[in-house]
Amino acid sequence: MQHRLTVDHIGIAVRDIGTAVKEYELLGFRKLHDSVIEGKTQEVRAQFMRNGTTTIELLEPLDKESKSELDSYLKTPLYKMYHICYESENFDSDVEYLMNTMRARKIGGGNLRIPPMSKGA
Repeated sequence: MQHRLTVDHIGIAVRDIGTAVKEYELLGFRKLHDSVIEGKTQEVRAQFMRNGTTTIELLEPLDKESKSELDSYLKTPLYKMYHICYESENFDSDVEYLMNTMRARKIGGGNLRIPPMSKGA
């Protein structure tokens, strides 16, 4: 079976979502929708934006004092790619494939974490 995954959006971790939105608008992106995402390991504000066929999701930690995964991720640069989201035509089969071939692991909410391909990635 061929696994056909297409990129849906790219997640970018930011410290200040308002500033990031303004900067991405200067690059031709427009706001789509925003939301608050609450999970076991983090609470974040999300803003989806699009430029042509490219969609990004800006993610800002809600609690700047927390030690969430996203907060830890933001310790160095101002913006940092956080994730890539794929669309799937056969989700269960694609999850099994990625777990068997890419060492992906389930992290909750239908999400998978795929480790870097090499130590330098």
